[in-house]
Parts: sequence; structure tokens; C-alpha cells
Amino acid sequence: MTNNYIKKKKNKNIKIRKKKQEAIEQIINILKNKNKENKIENIKKTNIQKSVSWCEKYKIPCNKFTDKINIFLPIIKEPEIEAEQETQSV
Repeated sequence: MTNNYIKKKKNKNIKIRKKKQEAIEQIINILKNKNKENKIENIKKTNIQKSVSWCEKYKIPCNKFTDKINIFLPIIKEPEIEAEQETQSV
């Protein structure tokens, strides 16, 4: 293994460890602080926003409303779209 590979691996491990530590600290703060439900709602909204950004980056269709629980849109195949349009026009 090269030194460059080892350095990259160590840097990735540090980033992963830092994210895990932040998540644990966030959970501890929620448990310690009053007004837990507001904090939980804020965390949910933040995570949904991150998910929407990820979906946009990878061109995955999703809803952009943070108040909805399921942000993913159903993927409809062409024959299903035509059948759906026919039933709507009747």
C-alpha cells in the first residue's frame, strides 16, 4: 500500500468518525434539553432538506416539501402513464 492511499483512508475515517460523533452529540443534546419535540422537528426538516438535495444531485424525483414524511415520488413506467391518462379522460 502506498502512503498516499493510507493518508486518504485515514482522512475518510476521520470524517466518518466526526460525523458519528456529531450525531451522538446531537442525540445527547436532545435528551438533555427541554423542548425536545421542536429540536426533533428541526432535525427532521434538516435531514429532509439534505435528502432532497441528494435526490436533486442524482436526478431522482422527489417532493420538495419538508412537512411531508415520504419525499419520494412513485416511478411510473410508460404503459402505466398511458393507462392512467386513459382513465382520467373517461
